Amino acid sequence: MLMLKAEERVIKGKKVGEIRKQGKLPAIVYGKGIETESLSIPFAEFLRVWREAGESSLVEIDMGVKKHNVLISEVQLDPVKNTPIHVDFLAVRMDEKIKAPIPIEFTGESSAVKQLGGALVKVMHEIEVEALPANLPGRIIIDISSLATFEDRITVSLIPPMEGVTLLANSDDVIALVRPVEEEKVEDEIEESFVRFFLKPSEE
Repeated sequence: MLMLKAEERVIKGKKVGEIRKQGKLPAIVYGKGIETESLSIPFAEFLRVWREAGESSLVEIDMGVKKHNVLISEVQLDPVKNTPIHVDFLAVRMDEKIKAPIPIEFTGESSAVKQLGGALVKVMHEIEVEALPANLPGRIIIDISSLATFEDRITVSLIPPMEGVTLLANSDDVIALVRPVEEEKVEDEIEESFVRFFLKPSEE
């Protein structure tokens, strides 16, 4: 499990900018059965953990006398710099199942793309699952090599079973497919024609 050192944060409100100047990130940890706590964490360390854990892997918050097993619940970003300015951590119980969205990672090569010149359509980018925190997968890997024709589909039913993990999606939900590029071009041309016709300036 990844770990983050944290300190109790006394500074709140508009004054949290002082914490950021010290290379730290203001945060809170909340959850069932605990009081919400204000924290500060090293900015650089959080970025490292965030890249590795995402929002579906367990992270241990070490406050010295106290420790929390958490998920990264929400990251607020600076609208200009697109860097984290505040983090919410959700404390979880290791003996209670939780629901969480798990990102999908696509791998492999589709012959429908390489040989037929089609375009890969990623219908789903994450799948919600239910599991004990320790069983949450960091990602779900989907091999697109089975997409050999434009009729092929990768559905949720093709995901191998994961011990202790329940997929909260319909088995026939489509994850990915390949469609002809010409079909995309025709649809784009129809859409552009529609926009030009209905949104053109009115003639007086």
